[in-house]
Amino acid sequence: MNSRLLIVDDERAIVRSFRALFEREGFRVQTASDVHEARRLLRADPPDLVVADLQLAQGSGLDLLLDPMVRSRPLPLIVITSYPTVETAVEALRRGAADYLTKPLRFADLLSATRKALDSQGGKSRPKVDDGWRLGRSQELVGDSAPMSNLRALIARVAPTSSTVLITGESGTGKELVARQIHARSARQQGPFVAVNCSAIPETLLESELFGYRRGAFSGADRDKRGLVELAGGGTLLLDEIGDLPLDLQPKLLRALERREILPLGASRPRPIDVRFLAATHRSLETMVEEGHFRADLYYRLNLFELRVPPLRDRVEDIPALAEHFRCCFGPELGPGVLRVGSEALLALRHHPWKGNVRELENVMRRALVLCEAEEIRVEDLWEHSDESVRPIATTLKDAVREFEHRLICEAIECHHGDKRLAADHLGISLASLYAKLKLSPSSDSRSRECRA
Repeated sequence: MNSRLLIVDDERAIVRSFRALFEREGFRVQTASDVHEARRLLRADPPDLVVADLQLAQGSGLDLLLDPMVRSRPLPLIVITSYPTVETAVEALRRGAADYLTKPLRFADLLSATRKALDSQGGKSRPKVDDGWRLGRSQELVGDSAPMSNLRALIARVAPTSSTVLITGESGTGKELVARQIHARSARQQGPFVAVNCSAIPETLLESELFGYRRGAFSGADRDKRGLVELAGGGTLLLDEIGDLPLDLQPKLLRALERREILPLGASRPRPIDVRFLAATHRSLETMVEEGHFRADLYYRLNLFELRVPPLRDRVEDIPALAEHFRCCFGPELGPGVLRVGSEALLALRHHPWKGNVRELENVMRRALVLCEAEEIRVEDLWEHSDESVRPIATTLKDAVREFEHRLICEAIECHHGDKRLAADHLGISLASLYAKLKLSPSSDSRSRECRA
């Protein structure tokens, strides 16, 4: 008999969509719009798993974790929310939630979390796919280009080890996805994967969020609190945007890496930890070390093994596969009638500059699936002003090379806030060569004029 789910959400469209998608996967589904109705169903016909929104009209999905029916038997609960915070995530996991997902939600991610939670409880979900480490479809590394093949090979080498890994790359390239692949292929795959963005948490809170605190450590600390490092025990902790970690916290992280112990705020004794550390950044930590903004000892401790995630412009041949991947992932929810991406649309996608990398491509495909009214995605479905968004195709190889060089130069100048000397150093060319190449660039491009300014 197939597993039974209870979906609790006060947004009817989400409930209808999830119900249809789960039923298509063979689950039996009940729905509720508030906590009271959910509790009635829990008592009348207990499901195998609950999916509940965090914020409901008459309470919180977390309130269901206090229900006697939930506490008296292994009944996993997955929390979903449109307003994620570290506090609510930690609180959900502390109360016993099986997972914590954020909206807009990919159904593939929810389905993967559902099966994992049911498997861990000995439920009746489908068997695990392949050899147990494969992630949901939306978590795959897509593309067979040389840079991606090399990246996969390196992941396969480092994942089974206990080595700390530094994942570098531009914003939007998929650094967290690489981290999840490492975790899923490691001996810690059954443990938790905890990702924390060091730039998203105020400096005044970051230490307590990472390392926890003891009761009375400061005003308002009325109970002990485990930090994210401890919550990742037995699993993997990803420190995203590690370059934004405050200098005064870096020695504490270094101690955790070297001694495998942490000292929560207000504690008199260190606590041992069992966690694998991964770090990710779009910034040059080596440059930050030279400028005095990042500790050299911490940098060398993190950089035991570096994985560079290539930007999308370096693997243009992967764009058709990525577009089709996103169509398959989001199509059932956003555009169920869309069967393919048209050839002209694919050509337009290949010639777009993709400053936002794969994340930008994902957003473009989501929009196209919503707007497309036919079976095939067209160029006009991709961007609001397609003539401004699609770069003209160069007529010769020489023109194509010149356009590509020009785009890289402009991006380097923007990255260094208009300092052309730093941009030239970044690109590995002389300042004179940079100016010469700018003079050869198309004068009709408004961005060309900005780069020359």
